Amino acid sequence: MSDTGRELLEVADEGVREGFIFHLSSGTFLELQYWKTLLNYIIEDSGQNFFIAHAKLKKKNGVIAAQNERLFAYTSYLLVKKDTIVYMIEDWGLVTGQNTSLVQYYPEMDVELGKPLENHADIDAYFDPETGLHQRDFERGRVYVNPTGSSIDFSMPQEYKVAVFTGGGIVSSTGSYGGAASL
Repeated sequence: MSDTGRELLEVADEGVREGFIFHLSSGTFLELQYWKTLLNYIIEDSGQNFFIAHAKLKKKNGVIAAQNERLFAYTSYLLVKKDTIVYMIEDWGLVTGQNTSLVQYYPEMDVELGKPLENHADIDAYFDPETGLHQRDFERGRVYVNPTGSSIDFSMPQEYKVAVFTGGGIVSSTGSYGGAASL
């Protein structure tokens, strides 16, 4: 992304970075270097001011993000998470195609990882060449992110529980929803 592109985003959105996962017009995932560039912008721009990492889960082509795409968006955010960054999801009626007062429940957000154990100034600092993945340790877990689009097999350095997510969907007027996170 050129500096001109960054300047246009800053003029239009100031403290908001949209579309840091997908090309909004086509719905395809960002190329690796572009993904890294946008995450680095979030890291750089969230110094002392609050910053919004805005994940659009419905793309302009009308396709709704699948669970693996939602997980990629959320774990990408977790790589840069800190107290001054807010993760915002655009859902409501835009995702459901229904009433704009509807809110979605995302079970992957139920896992409480605690505080991050490190904060780096560049997304490449989270890259582990042994696994080929970006990873970040938290008080109660580790997040692995594969932005390449290719499958990667690796052995965990110790025994971990794997988070599995089911369900999700529209929150009813009584506050109930389907699905849960389990370890």
